[in-house]
Amino acid sequence: MAASPTKLLRLVAVLGALTLAAAACGDDDDTADDPTIEAEDGVTDESGDDGAEDDADDGGAASGTDPCTFLTAADLGSTFGRTWDDGTRSEVAFEGQQCTWGTSDGELPVMSFYAAVYDGDAVEEATTRSAEEFFQLTRDTATVDEELDFGDESFRAASIVWVLDGDTIYSFSTVLGDSAEAIAGLLALTEQVVG
Repeated sequence: MAASPTKLLRLVAVLGALTLAAAACGDDDDTADDPTIEAEDGVTDESGDDGAEDDADDGGAASGTDPCTFLTAADLGSTFGRTWDDGTRSEVAFEGQQCTWGTSDGELPVMSFYAAVYDGDAVEEATTRSAEEFFQLTRDTATVDEELDFGDESFRAASIVWVLDGDTIYSFSTVLGDSAEAIAGLLALTEQVVG
């Protein structure tokens, strides 16, 4: 049974919030069973993958794409202000990869930004729809606020931007609301990644 785009949007938002909450509430105990891996670039990988090439992985572009390489904490700071933490990578539905950045500078409200990437082959395997068909279904079920000019096709629904670029789907979202400043920052960061 294929997941509906509305459920996917909710899943992306819930997974992002849970990832941020887990990062904020995690303990400081450095035990050997800690599954996180600190990369040289300061990006935390919670997928358990040591970054080594896996010859058995014949997935598409997104299966090997780390969205935490799209942006830096400094990019988010220069766009939205404040001090941002390095991104935390996690796996999401349809073998997608998501990166979550957040603020932990003690100021309220806590801010977060998400970037996810989905490979068309994995989407098709999970939903029996091509990346383009799934993207169109997502558009058809969303309340589209703005058509955009990123990738092959793109649109904004509230504070989520969806981009179809070839056989890859990207989503970028923020919990900063839909103020003019939040949307301007969301669009600027999307352009920086998929221009």
